[in-house]
Amino acid sequence: MKKLLLLPLLCLLLSAGCGDRGFAPLPEEPTAFELTGFQNPADPDDGYMALEYEGRVYLPYGTLAGRIGRSDVAECLGYLVQDGIADENARIYTLAADPAHNYLMDDYEGGEMMQPIFWRAADTAGEAIDTPDYIDDLGYAFWQ
Repeated sequence: MKKLLLLPLLCLLLSAGCGDRGFAPLPEEPTAFELTGFQNPADPDDGYMALEYEGRVYLPYGTLAGRIGRSDVAECLGYLVQDGIADENARIYTLAADPAHNYLMDDYEGGEMMQPIFWRAADTAGEAIDTPDYIDDLGYAFWQ
C-alpha cells in the first residue's frame, strides 16, 4: 500500500523538475566560482551575491518555471565556493538556448528537492534579451 502512495508523489516531483536531472558532470579542470557581493549602483541598500564568468558579473535572476531537460543544459563549467568553502555539488552550467551566455544556471547535484537558480549577466540590465521559457523572473529590484 505504501509503495502505491509513493509512486504518485515521485511522478509529481519528477514532473515539477525535481529528481536527478543528470546534467553534464564536472569537467576535468572545473572552474571554482567564488561568490562575492555586489551593490546596485542605483541603490546602495540593494545588494546581491554575485559570480564572475569570462569577465562578466552575474547576479541572481530567477528560478525554474516548469521543467528543464538535459538538452536545455549545454555544459558544466565548475562549482561554487562561498566563504572559502568549495561545494563541488553546487554546479554552474551554460544553457543551450543562450549561446551568448547571458544566463548561467546553478544546480545542486543530488539535491532532489532543490530548484535551479538562474544568474543573469549584470551588463544586460535594461536590455531586452531572450529569456528561455523555463526561467521564472523572481522580480529582484536590480532587474526592474
